[in-house]
Amino acid sequence: MDNLSAPMDTWNEIAKRAQSEPSAVWALSESMKTMGGSEAQFAVNFMLRFLIHLVGDLHQPLHSATLFANDTRFGSILDKSGDRGGNNFRLKTHWGKDIPNLHTLWDAAGGMYMTQWPYSEDETQQLLQNATKLMSTHPKSSFLQYQVSDAVACLTHSTGFCSSTFEKWAQESHGIAKTYSYGYGITPGSSPSKEYLNMMQVVSQQQITLAGYRLADLLQEIVPHLPQVSSSTPAPLHAATQQIDHLVIYLFLDAFLIQSALMMYFYLSRYLRRLSVLKKTKQQHLNVCPQVGV
Repeated sequence: MDNLSAPMDTWNEIAKRAQSEPSAVWALSESMKTMGGSEAQFAVNFMLRFLIHLVGDLHQPLHSATLFANDTRFGSILDKSGDRGGNNFRLKTHWGKDIPNLHTLWDAAGGMYMTQWPYSEDETQQLLQNATKLMSTHPKSSFLQYQVSDAVACLTHSTGFCSSTFEKWAQESHGIAKTYSYGYGITPGSSPSKEYLNMMQVVSQQQITLAGYRLADLLQEIVPHLPQVSSSTPAPLHAATQQIDHLVIYLFLDAFLIQSALMMYFYLSRYLRRLSVLKKTKQQHLNVCPQVGV
């Protein structure tokens, strides 16, 4: 937060430490670097997991902010890790231990997405329908900050492998955290107001949808650079099968990631089918995906 009272050297030390440590922006750029230049199937599959997971994380506001405070509202939060992105910001909610803090409340989009993986067939269908509804409610044109150019031709050294794009997205989420996540009168140890929860649900669904569009753009940019795979490779290890059938949702552990993957899956399907390496596994692709619990 900007208006907190503490010795200036405290804030300088906090800023210095934050800048020296690896970040999601750094990890995403490294992932894109691998996507754009590696011929190793293992490396591509491994880093693709990071890419998909962290794009979702970057749009959850409390993955881009940590509260340091020293005032009457928040109390004294001057530990070297602050409130750890809301993880140490304890709350009283009717969900009890399932949502004990501010971070998990935002992970669950204000209680809208509480389903745990693996999903039943009915739960999977509900998520699919929800993704379709989000895309209809929040089309690309509704996001002033959305630009397809963010992901175009950024797999190069001159662009820092999209580092400026990821930095911009992180700053957007940071601003949302300051205005909304730590706003609306929320205080440690309190029960979120109805107004706060309503706000959170609206903002979360917007962020989920935006993350999905951006993830789709990045994957479209990546597809032409994926390493060629021999058709003799056993199906379970087939890179294309791994990338499409499993990796898209394998590490999607919270609502932002799950919903973003669903929208990306629909949006990219027509591009992915163009890949010659997928032609022989198309039927397997269609059969396996619904069972994964997207």
